[in-house]
Amino acid sequence: MREFTGTILAVLVGLMFASVCPVQANDEPTTNTLNRWQQLYLDRVALFREENAALAPDARPVVFAGDSITQGMPVAALYPGELVLNRGIGSDGTANFPDVLPPHYRGLVNRYEDSILNARPRVLFILIGTNDVGMKSIDLQWWEENLESLLNRVAEDVPDCRVVLHTLPPSGPPYARVESLNARAREYNERLKALAVRRELPVIDLWEMFVSPEGVLPPEFTRDGLHLKREAYDRWAAAARPYFDAISE
Repeated sequence: MREFTGTILAVLVGLMFASVCPVQANDEPTTNTLNRWQQLYLDRVALFREENAALAPDARPVVFAGDSITQGMPVAALYPGELVLNRGIGSDGTANFPDVLPPHYRGLVNRYEDSILNARPRVLFILIGTNDVGMKSIDLQWWEENLESLLNRVAEDVPDCRVVLHTLPPSGPPYARVESLNARAREYNERLKALAVRRELPVIDLWEMFVSPEGVLPPEFTRDGLHLKREAYDRWAAAARPYFDAISE
């Protein structure tokens, strides 16, 4: 019985390690079997490259970059007739975890060229961090520093791009770790707001937009406590729309 239990534990640990050690878009896959999140990362980045190649030379799209919350945003339906690109990837975060060596199949900073730079956006909306702050062993400063490094690159490479940040939305039942995730998200959101003030960037406050009086994401906006329903995307899209025609001076 002990040997059986030990075998099950080893399998679970292996799966956990695979799921939290995702890759980099510009690196060749290793010979190891990729888990589904790593494969999703590569597939999505390949799609982004195709979309970038199809853009007209003078195209200046609106880009939404982020994780699964962004990936689920139906931008074509929400913004008919607009050139809007969805650069969200499920399970992604701001960067890879500290001390993880390449190849990196995780991180907006690691797919910057394909997700942002090569699209030459006129407006860039960034919502990233829910999958980061849930890692309680990693200091929030790590994610904030990586986000700021990304902002520095955008400011240097596409200086007329208007960048709009978002606070992380709350989570809610039936998600099991709702309390711990929301506590970390609230703390990180304060960092995001301070970063936005320091860099003079606008912020769409998704936390305030969606939080219930009980401090959670209510069921009218979510099915699983994490991801958004169409009603929530409608609200978010309406808040983002006024920024579409804004170009930084």
